[in-house]
Amino acid sequence: MTMESGVRVFAIASRLALVTGLLAGAGGTLAEEATTSGLTALVGTWKGVVPGRAGQAVPAMEVVVSEGAGGAAQVELTIFRHEFAADGKVQKTSRERPSVVQAKLASGGLTFRTRDENFRPGPESAPQKLEVDWKLATKGPDGAQLDMLWNSLVDPARERGVDVPPPPPPLRLTRAH
Repeated sequence: MTMESGVRVFAIASRLALVTGLLAGAGGTLAEEATTSGLTALVGTWKGVVPGRAGQAVPAMEVVVSEGAGGAAQVELTIFRHEFAADGKVQKTSRERPSVVQAKLASGGLTFRTRDENFRPGPESAPQKLEVDWKLATKGPDGAQLDMLWNSLVDPARERGVDVPPPPPPLRLTRAH
């Protein structure tokens, strides 16, 4: 893989937290270790939007946090993939729900890992496994922030000598009412 294609792979994966969903896979919910006391502030539906090509905000991600049996966190992540028409308006939107394979309360928020067994960084690419670690933290009563902490494509790219850019900025979310 060339440096340019390696950077492209990471850039594609980085956009997971920002604009369009590139994860494909079965929807998932996983209950893991989380105590009720810290989970309460995060329970609900959180939505993030980004600017679209026609200047209007389009949905980027939705995170649903609920309390399962024994106070365990349950997380569902929906990533929106948009196809735009020549005029910049959204022509088609698909929703993708990667499997959530781990979720737990950590310092300052809820961390969770998603997995896609058939991730394709480009239309001609062979499918590969992609795992992404996320952190959801509240920012006021109706605000939250979603950070991409790690993805499984970065370390192998660095080992091959690819100059990998930093992770994307956090995505601001608002609580849906």
